[in-house]
Amino acid sequence: MALARKNIADAFIQTIQLTVKIKISSGRRLRNLDEVLSGVKVDCNLNSSLQTDYAAGYDCRNNDTISGTPKSMEIETSEISDIQGIPENANPDKLTFKIDYSNLQNLKAIDSLPSATITNINGSTCFNDGQYIVTATLDKNENLKTQYYNAILRFSVPESSGHCLLNINGVNIEMICQNTEKFYMSKIYIERHAIQDSEGNELFFIDSYESESQMACDISLISVTPSPNSTDTTTESTSASSSEPNTVPTDKTSGYIRLYKGSSGLSGGDIAGIVIASVFVVAVVGILIILWKKGIFSGANALNREGDAHTSIAAVNVTTD
Repeated sequence: MALARKNIADAFIQTIQLTVKIKISSGRRLRNLDEVLSGVKVDCNLNSSLQTDYAAGYDCRNNDTISGTPKSMEIETSEISDIQGIPENANPDKLTFKIDYSNLQNLKAIDSLPSATITNINGSTCFNDGQYIVTATLDKNENLKTQYYNAILRFSVPESSGHCLLNINGVNIEMICQNTEKFYMSKIYIERHAIQDSEGNELFFIDSYESESQMACDISLISVTPSPNSTDTTTESTSASSSEPNTVPTDKTSGYIRLYKGSSGLSGGDIAGIVIASVFVVAVVGILIILWKKGIFSGANALNREGDAHTSIAAVNVTTD
């Protein structure tokens, strides 16, 4: 584990105890089913050989005897109060990019990262479209690009995150973020954490922030597209060249792609129409068989014809509804 400190005057904690949940595969269990153990205590001790001005590495281990083959580990963050920026239910196995912080050079790279102070979060339309815009100011900008894609900003309260397009002009940052978890009217609390680019490289730290006003936010139907320099051009070429009616349109000016529910095939209305039509055909065939058995087509009396017709129409209405 690696930790960073904001001020060089803050001393690194010598030993930190974490609580984790692990999944193990034990041959003693029937059919080798996985077993999940919660509340497992892990002691993390400061490694003096992995320490820089602002970052340090910790060696973590559990001294209990646990039999079986470990398959995954998840940090239970509810009991951690002295470390900021840990995502809820942090699972190292689910990290897209895994930087080796046991390498001293990777820790040294953290020392030069700038810090950003949030000046405003504008979520006036977020309840409708799931988008909010964050503006922030860097304390320095030495080698940052003007634009980054798929950066993730995490909220501590409410529990949500945003996939963001970063526009950087000098020390001024605009983050256009697409919300991932719906939440209702709430103040926004952000713990200090590192913002990474789409390849997992740290760009800068976001300092702790508490909003003055409340906002509500829906889940965005927009996802951030790959960088224009990416080798994956499937989405862009498909939307530009295909003439199919279900082609997913791309907004090239915003750098986002809107995901429509019907883009992968028939729309909901098309599917509903097919189902209703199929039920109606089956109902009509059934009615014709009933009328034939009742003798309607062989000259039965008018009263019976009227009663059967009424019942059959009701049956059709009920079936199609």
